[in-house]
Amino acid sequence: MTVIFMTCLKSYSQDAQFSQYYSSALYLNPALAGSEPDITFSSNYRQQWRSIVQPYTTNQVSLILPYHVAKIKDSHKGGAGFSFYNDRAGDGNLKSLGVNLTGAYNLALSSNGLNYLSFGLQGGFMQKSIDYTSLEWGSQYSATGFDANNPVNEGNVLTTRLYPDVNAGVIYYYNAAKNYHYTDYSVYAGAAVYHINQPNESFLKNKASRLPMLMKFHAGFEYNLSKKSNISPNAIVFYQNQKNQINAGLYYTYALKQTNFGVVNSTNLILGAWYRFQDSFIASIGLNNSFYTIGFSYDLNSSSLRNYTNGRGAYELSLTLRRITKNRIKRFSTPRI
Repeated sequence: MTVIFMTCLKSYSQDAQFSQYYSSALYLNPALAGSEPDITFSSNYRQQWRSIVQPYTTNQVSLILPYHVAKIKDSHKGGAGFSFYNDRAGDGNLKSLGVNLTGAYNLALSSNGLNYLSFGLQGGFMQKSIDYTSLEWGSQYSATGFDANNPVNEGNVLTTRLYPDVNAGVIYYYNAAKNYHYTDYSVYAGAAVYHINQPNESFLKNKASRLPMLMKFHAGFEYNLSKKSNISPNAIVFYQNQKNQINAGLYYTYALKQTNFGVVNSTNLILGAWYRFQDSFIASIGLNNSFYTIGFSYDLNSSSLRNYTNGRGAYELSLTLRRITKNRIKRFSTPRI
C-alpha cells in the first residue's frame, strides 16, 4: 500500500549514481567530453531494490565527437557530446528524463604532452513526471477505510515539471596518453558541479523546491606493473544537500592477447573491487580493447537495508563502442568500467 500526502512546501532528492561511473563519462563530469580521441558511444543500465518495491531503473546513453586540429602535434583539442538520461523510481512511476549537450576543451600545460587540463560545460533540460493514478491519497480515506472511488482533492499538483539544467567540470591529467617511456604511471583528478542554476523541481503549483547543487570529486592513478598488467586505485566523493557518498576501490587490468588490425590492439580483462561507504560492496568485471568496452557490476548491500532485500543487490551493465581512427588509439587514462 502506498500513501502520499502532497502538502509539504519543499522536498529534496538526490541524483541517482552509477557504480561504473567512468563508463558514463558525461554523467560523471562534462570535462570527460574531451577524453576520447575517437567517436565514442556509451550506454549504462542499472536496476536495484527489486525485492523491496517496484525496481528502480536508471540508464544513460551518450555520444562523444572529438575535436582535432590537423597537422599539429597535440591535435586532440577537445570534444562535443550528446547525452540522454532516464530514471524511474517507485510505485508512483516517478520518472526523470534528461537531455544534454556538452563541450570540452583540452589545454596542454607542458611541451612534452604529459600535463593536461580539460574544461567542460554542459547544458540541457530535465523533465520529471509522476503517475498519480497508482498512488493513494489522504482524501480517499474515510471512516470506513480506503476507497479508490473517492475523489482525489489534490488540484494543486502538477504531473510534469520541465526545467533547464547547467553543469560544469574540470579534470587534470598527468601522462594522459599512457606514454610509459616517460614514467610507469598516470594520474587524473577531477571536479564537477551539477545543477548550477538550482532549478525548481517542485510538483506543487506556485511553490518552489530548488534542486540542490551536486558536487563530484574523483581521482585515481594507474601504475604499470608490467607489459601486460596494471592496477588503478580510484575514489569518488558525491556531495549534495548536506549529504555525501564515498566510493573507493581498485581496478586490475590484464592483457589477454594482442592482435594487429592496422593498429596495435590489446584485449584486456578488467577486474574491480569497491566499497561504497556505509552502503555496499561492489564487484565488477569487464573486457576492453581500442574498439569496445563491456562491463558488469553487482552491488551487495552492507547496510541495514540488507534485512529487506533478501540478499539481492543492484546490477549494472555498460557498453562502449569506438570508431578508431589510425594513429589515434591512445585514450586518456581513466578506467571505463
